[in-house]
Amino acid sequence: MTQSKQFSFFQIVESLEARWFMSSMATGAMGIFTFLIFSVLKILLLKYVSLFFIFLAFLIFIISSILTLVRIILFPKAVFLDSTHPIASHFFSGISISAGVLSTTISNILLPLHILPHALSISLATVLYLISIILGIIFFVMVSSMLITSKTTKSNHALGIWLLPPVGIFVGIFAGNFLSMHLSPLYATNILIAHLFCFGIALFGYFYTMNLIFHRIKFHPLPPSAMAPSFLIPLAPVGVSVIALLSFTSALENVPALDDVFSSISSFSLLYIPFIIGFGFFWMLSVFLVIRHYLREEGIPFSLGFWAFVFPVDAFGIGLFFASKILFFSFLLPVTIVVWIISLLLWAYVFMKTLSAIRTGKVFFRPKEVQ
Repeated sequence: MTQSKQFSFFQIVESLEARWFMSSMATGAMGIFTFLIFSVLKILLLKYVSLFFIFLAFLIFIISSILTLVRIILFPKAVFLDSTHPIASHFFSGISISAGVLSTTISNILLPLHILPHALSISLATVLYLISIILGIIFFVMVSSMLITSKTTKSNHALGIWLLPPVGIFVGIFAGNFLSMHLSPLYATNILIAHLFCFGIALFGYFYTMNLIFHRIKFHPLPPSAMAPSFLIPLAPVGVSVIALLSFTSALENVPALDDVFSSISSFSLLYIPFIIGFGFFWMLSVFLVIRHYLREEGIPFSLGFWAFVFPVDAFGIGLFFASKILFFSFLLPVTIVVWIISLLLWAYVFMKTLSAIRTGKVFFRPKEVQ
């Protein structure tokens, strides 16, 4: 029987991991995904389930943000050590991803449903978007420069976690694109043009990081079982890149000055979407076999990293949904519903495991790989 351990508030804050934001971004994405399924199936219960996920994600984000700020003030050395760690540093991107996901929930769900006053919705969505895109770029620059200059970073540190920074850029892009549909044409034009440049940063960052991860998988032994959930993270850039690309086409329809760009991106989407989604299905099947290997050989101990089982599946499923709205890819809709059911079950499982780990205190122990 697992023994509970009591932690003081200061011990909890000192050991606080940026991985807590993974629960916020996964829960927010679950809310978006559920609302999209509701828009198709028209089951009213799904609308309220979606709102439950969204408000829970906001609550987790607010609590995690407050505790993170307290940690920065009280334990700056611990924060610095995390920011220079070859693995832990990448989890900071969860902050920007969470902010972008929550901004998107406002622009696409809370605002159309009139849950909040219009002015407040726009202001809150804008603040969260700015946090997402600014911190997303800062974190990506931080980890990229560290990769080049660090004497402690090695090739065997390259795991799916390294993909969180480019994922953060993609999420910031589509959060801003969806927000731009509620802004004046001038603001929308400036945001969309800036995002075209950001898309290149995220896309090529994704490609070269995947190259490093493939190198690590080929030339090093399997990572410890605690890091097994990170194998699913490469699925996230597949989904968020599709969402970002298609959010461009939706936003550009409202900006006549960028008609040529709209036409070009629409054509590019017809090629990019089947290419990247095809890879997504390949990776999903491959990771299923890898996870099964871990479970058979040694099991996978619970940690906050389990949220990596949820967000990538959500992101991939939402990407499938948006792709299915294109006539050529409408056959993807039934697959999307299956992926949503899988992600819902995964969320419920990981959420219950997290609550149990909080009760026993286990969640406040860091795996040695991220210490």
